[in-house]
Amino acid sequence: MYYTGEVRSANVILEKQSRAMADKKKFQIQKEMVGLAMELKKTLEGNDIDGFGRILHNGWLLKSSLSEDITNSLVDDIYHFGISSGATGGKLLGAGGAGFLLFYCPEERQEQFKRRMSKYKELPFHFDNYGSKIIYIGDNSYGVYE
Repeated sequence: MYYTGEVRSANVILEKQSRAMADKKKFQIQKEMVGLAMELKKTLEGNDIDGFGRILHNGWLLKSSLSEDITNSLVDDIYHFGISSGATGGKLLGAGGAGFLLFYCPEERQEQFKRRMSKYKELPFHFDNYGSKIIYIGDNSYGVYE
């Protein structure tokens, strides 16, 4: 997971996304994203962890087509650099436009990926049963609170 270096209010982006759902094409994209979530569940239950990256990438393509505010040139540059560095997919966490990019990279490419991505601020993380504990980001630093 890498920090883009920018923060943004989600309210404006989410409001535009909500209005866009009146468009039948955008609504269909949302339905495809829901389908990806179901596909992801099956993939993980089948222990196909490499399939996770492919599904993340498909989600990226779908979500970024919903609104021009989902991504920007900085986020796009980091995402495409991550893919060219060995990741098979990624996800912008939150509503869009800033924050954190989470990548999936197959194990055999992870050293190369981390070396190439070292120009960006990595945020080490792990999964647990209690949800996110990062509450504060400021002055190019972050705090972890429980």
